[in-house]
Amino acid sequence: MRLFFLHIPKTAGTSLDILLKLQYSKKEIHPWDNIKFVELQEKYKNGDIEPKDFKVLKGHYHYGIHNYMNIEGDYRYVTFLRDPIDRVKSHIRQYLRMPKSYIYREFQKEKSLYKLIKNNKVYGFSNMQTAWISGQKFRNDLNMELIFKEAESNISKDFMYVGIQEMFNESLFQIYQKVDWKYYPYYNSLNISTKNELDSITFDSDTIKLIEDINQYDIKLYQKYKSIVENDHSKTDLKEYKTYLTRLKYFQKAHNSYTKMRNIL
Repeated sequence: MRLFFLHIPKTAGTSLDILLKLQYSKKEIHPWDNIKFVELQEKYKNGDIEPKDFKVLKGHYHYGIHNYMNIEGDYRYVTFLRDPIDRVKSHIRQYLRMPKSYIYREFQKEKSLYKLIKNNKVYGFSNMQTAWISGQKFRNDLNMELIFKEAESNISKDFMYVGIQEMFNESLFQIYQKVDWKYYPYYNSLNISTKNELDSITFDSDTIKLIEDINQYDIKLYQKYKSIVENDHSKTDLKEYKTYLTRLKYFQKAHNSYTKMRNIL
């Protein structure tokens, strides 16, 4: 079975890189460019690029990429959702660490997060999770009621699991029980903002309310699948799950020690 890990920006996808390298050989992981992913997906769609054989494709892309991959046999998507308000805040913080980005330049004009978000919703600040799972890039003219239904339909049809970032370990363990992986889903946390970065950009109550207002469908989708993850976890063999958590801690400790030693050498 081929897996498509649909990595919505700022939903812990980077932490999966180590996990996938443990579970799959290099030739089994399809190469992907997350910077030029829109152009790349379009090239596959138009047949400009011949897809390689693979067992897993992880990266930024919209649902539907499987249609252009000449797949034989079974395939399934996996993705993670994140609390929409936290995801948007994290996305903005990332942009504001990138002086060459359009969003960074726009923010410098008035230094207003409220105006920045209101005027630039298409840059991933409004219902991005719902749109991507529906197979669409967000646009201001989208009928979000139809897009939401399409996202639900796609999940029901082609997704093995929809995990929740705030329940990352629980979600990974559920995926592990559905996939024939060689090892427990070991990973290490990557691409995490420091406390100073978090404290340096604050969102007032009006801005947070704006984020809520323009992400109602993402909130609805998130709440639905968070309930499913919670329900699935309630049925988990807690003894095996605790064994996984214990071994995960040992792995992360060993991996951190290895990383520090490699940086010194």
